[in-house]
Amino acid sequence: MGKKNQLSLEMREKIINMNNRGFTVTATSTILGYSKSCISRIISRYKSNGISSVKSRSGRPKAMSKRCENLIKRMVQQNPSIASSEIRSRIPNPLSVSSRTIRRRLEKNLDLKCYKPAKTPLLSKKNLKDRLAFCEKYKNWQPEDWDKVMFSDESMICQFSNFTSHVRRPKNMRYDPKYTTPTVKNPPRIMVWGAITANGRSGLWFLPPKTTMNGKTYLSVLKEKLPVFMKNITCCFFTMVC
Repeated sequence: MGKKNQLSLEMREKIINMNNRGFTVTATSTILGYSKSCISRIISRYKSNGISSVKSRSGRPKAMSKRCENLIKRMVQQNPSIASSEIRSRIPNPLSVSSRTIRRRLEKNLDLKCYKPAKTPLLSKKNLKDRLAFCEKYKNWQPEDWDKVMFSDESMICQFSNFTSHVRRPKNMRYDPKYTTPTVKNPPRIMVWGAITANGRSGLWFLPPKTTMNGKTYLSVLKEKLPVFMKNITCCFFTMVC
């Protein structure tokens, strides 16, 4: 059962004034239309404490305790992709807490907001070891040293592409052209190689159609194009972006 509305300060003072003028609890209840228990409680509190103001309330108790907050925080730290519904099923007395409450506590109280995960290359132990060795080798280089380095990379370009990840639409309008993403079977693709430096960029090299970029093909591109570009931009070192 919910709490009833409290009487205003003006009405409480009126009840106390009527009591001081000799009105009984029953008479005051009849005239003002409030229950005798309510009238009696206000008068008793005034006589014992001399206070007629509204008593402060604690408000609605939290559905989730601090201990429960710490529990869901540990769950998310152990498994960052865990769903709020799964968290709810694992906490004590799950019927008292909704999935929405859990998401709100994670975002506002624990500063654990939901984001799309960043995509990074899958690195083996050897990759990690090689990268660490590279950093150790060149950690003392200054900006002017890196100005002499050329970085290269290749990329696949597709003639038809669409990066729309979601649309907002009314119900039963899924196939309306306004809310669809056009696709093309086997769209033309081409591989492009290029390089950059602090002093400028190289030209783009378009590989022949349907060419697969493997180690042999990459080395042939470097052998043919790299010396010319490095000479034109006056670079002494070369590295691949990975």
